[in-house]
Amino acid sequence: MLFSSENEIKIYSETKASFLDDVIKPLLPHAEYGINHELSTRTLLKGSDYEYDGDYKFVHFTSLQNLINILRSGFLRMSEFRNLQDKNEVNFAYEIFKDFDIQLLEKIDKLKEELFCLSMSKYSDEIIRDQYLWKTYGCNSKGCCIVFSIIKEEYSSYCLGNIIYGNEKLKPLEELKKRLVNFAKKGSFGGELDALISLVCFHKEKKYIAEKEVRFLFYLHKQRGKKHDWLTIYEDINSNNEVRYFNKLYFEQRHPYIHNDKGICKESINKMAPILKINEIIIGNGNSDRQAIELSKFIRRIYQENFNSTIDVSKINNNLDKLLFNYNYY
Repeated sequence: MLFSSENEIKIYSETKASFLDDVIKPLLPHAEYGINHELSTRTLLKGSDYEYDGDYKFVHFTSLQNLINILRSGFLRMSEFRNLQDKNEVNFAYEIFKDFDIQLLEKIDKLKEELFCLSMSKYSDEIIRDQYLWKTYGCNSKGCCIVFSIIKEEYSSYCLGNIIYGNEKLKPLEELKKRLVNFAKKGSFGGELDALISLVCFHKEKKYIAEKEVRFLFYLHKQRGKKHDWLTIYEDINSNNEVRYFNKLYFEQRHPYIHNDKGICKESINKMAPILKINEIIIGNGNSDRQAIELSKFIRRIYQENFNSTIDVSKINNNLDKLLFNYNYY
């Protein structure tokens, strides 16, 4: 931004500070500006109801076919929000802001192409036995869940936050809208609005409360009509035969920018992105013991071939006990 006088610089700085203190901090008390005078994702959720304060161990339910693809590729992939199976998810909390800005719907549509999401649940004994989660996300208990940890917790371009459920939990966003309306009468705001809009991605209907979901969000600006140009973003075909963008979250043993020389972006990518580690793979009880033995052998072989180490494979049985299925693959 160019200024023609010191007075303009002063007014701009005062307006930005006022917006941070009067509009944002009542909801996000540790929010601060980062580079380019935009809200920093590093501290955005700290001290708020959205902040995740667990032990960085998570569960991701998926199919066995997807598991093998994940092991062979070496990463979990984040989907752009246009990929969400439930299209109402994104719009649940956006309803609050729909009459605030005539251009907001356009911002929302654009944000869906710029915001990437990975959904998972906080690890617990209850979660890995939860039959609703197995049925809904674990291929009717015939799939698996990946238990993984984040071993690098400092990252500058990602937000990790709790999902908040129900209409009654939307009140803080309604209050935020009122503050935005009042501020708009005396000032303006730009890039901050994109960060605030992303908060609605941490809200879902109460019927999903059993999921105890945690979300990783990654935002990367893209000019309309242009393609994403970033090392970890790529195009692929989704389950609806649509071409969509995905973002890679690498596992430590397969991280190409740790173990190989990829040039000047190596340090940058390591600073901004979380690094993952698989702790265990659990097979659903929709598979027989005989199937689970063969699956365990195959999964452990694929893991050894691609990660050069061993992995524990377990199975949830019909009594919801977790049994170790570490069968040799040779």
